[in-house]
Amino acid sequence: MRWLGGQFSGHVNNRLNLIRENEDLDAEESALDRSYQLVKEELLQLHANRQLAYVTASDLRHVRVYEDQTIIAAKAPYGGTLPVPQSITNSAQSKGPVML
Repeated sequence: MRWLGGQFSGHVNNRLNLIRENEDLDAEESALDRSYQLVKEELLQLHANRQLAYVTASDLRHVRVYEDQTIIAAKAPYGGTLPVPQSITNSAQSKGPVML
């Protein structure tokens, strides 16, 4: 008996490449799962220690986006609004809504 279907060497190499790629993807998925689990645990710890979850004035001063802006911190419930009256001297320009 003789095989007339052609050579399998290309298929074998392709299969081996796919097996290696699958192993690499499995390793990457495992690393991502570990990272996800670590972040989840850290967030749960932060949530448990609510009195330690805060932002200091120093933290805000080191954010470049806020470098030349006036920042007012207020503790408010999520989704709350803060009415801001128009400045009498008009020296402050409004740059959009105040988000809480």
